[in-house]
Parts: sequence; structure tokens; C-alpha cells
Amino acid sequence: MKIGVNQFCFPDTYDVESAMKAAKKLGFDSIELCLTDDGSACCASGGVTDALDISSYQNRLLNISSTEKDIQELKRISDDLGLPVSSIGGIVTFSIYPLTSREETTARKSMDAAKKMLDAARVLGAENALLIPGILTEDDDYEQSY
Repeated sequence: MKIGVNQFCFPDTYDVESAMKAAKKLGFDSIELCLTDDGSACCASGGVTDALDISSYQNRLLNISSTEKDIQELKRISDDLGLPVSSIGGIVTFSIYPLTSREETTARKSMDAAKKMLDAARVLGAENALLIPGILTEDDDYEQSY
């Protein structure tokens, strides 16, 4: 069995490379990196990400605007540290652009983020991607979201 850790377990002041170095130093076998916003979208105060205390996380190398070069840089860091990326997770598809949104533009942005997660997983050699389609609020209808 291998033991991994999610990037969000480290302080939001840690750059992704710092989180990876800390995970390796602490003895973890792998890390789950998280696709974040690129800073262009604004998480509303009191929103889902605030409640989870993850609204301030920004991943400079794995975000909705990341290039193949950025993701290749993450792969280099992973290889240099000997710390495999086991999974790609993210906050974009459930908090900023929820897949359950009734607005077509928002749902499309969520699908684009999901594709970015899968592309990153392929490049990084991650076997898993965690896609959370949305979180219900008092404004959402369960059946419609489902």
C-alpha cells in the first residue's frame, strides 16, 4: 500500500513545488495535485471554497490556463523529487464552475476544467482524477442537479 497526501493538506502559502517537497520530506509515497482557478474567477466570500478553507489556493503550474509546458514542469519536479503524482483533484468543477450549473457557459467551463484535469493526469502519469460535479445549496434542486 502507498500513502499519499492531497496538496490542500499544506498551507495555502506553499507553492505547489514547496508542497511536493514537504510531502516527500514527510515520507509520503505520492501526492494528489489540484487544478485551481488561474486567478481570473472570483470565489465569492462565504462560498463553498471559503467554507472548506481552500479559496486562497492557486496552483501556478496546474490551473485552468496552464499550458503543456507548465504541466511538463510539474512532471519534471515530480521526477526530480521521486514523488509520483497519484491523482489530480480540483476545486474548479464544484465551486467556481460547477458541472451541475444550469447555466450552459458555466457547465461548459466545468467540462473544460475536467478535460484539463484528465490531460494533466496523462502527462503526469496519474492513474486517477477526482471530479466533484457540484455541491447542493439551498438554491439548488436535488433532482435537477442529479
